[in-house]
Amino acid sequence: MRIALVTVGTTGDLLPFVALTKGLRSRGHDAYLVVPEQFMATAERHGAPARSFGDVPRDHVESVIGKLINERNYFKHPGIVAAAHRRGDVAEIGRATLEALRGADLVVSHNIAVMGIVAAELLRIPLAIAHLFPNLIKSQHMT
Repeated sequence: MRIALVTVGTTGDLLPFVALTKGLRSRGHDAYLVVPEQFMATAERHGAPARSFGDVPRDHVESVIGKLINERNYFKHPGIVAAAHRRGDVAEIGRATLEALRGADLVVSHNIAVMGIVAAELLRIPLAIAHLFPNLIKSQHMT
């Protein structure tokens, strides 16, 4: 089965998807990551093939994380994540994500990777949403 795994955020968001991709590949699946450009080298260094959907500037990621850390009402977190996807380059990222998912039999998208969720729907590819828990841990992998 060809499985595309989509994530965004920090290295702490990437590494669980790297492990999942490698585990799926070890079981004979054609699994690959769909990630921001800045994650490509890390994914490949860890042995997970990856395709880029474009650049998500570090200052943007840090800004969103700061808002999430400061908002103690977790019910507001989805709105913060949704607002983060309203950038000027969102159409370009969407197109690149669509292209990266073409031919996949299944999409596994991080719950904050709205582009993966929307692209799977548009392409009518079955979708599983992966939710990392705890949702936000301040750690060395925040950047």
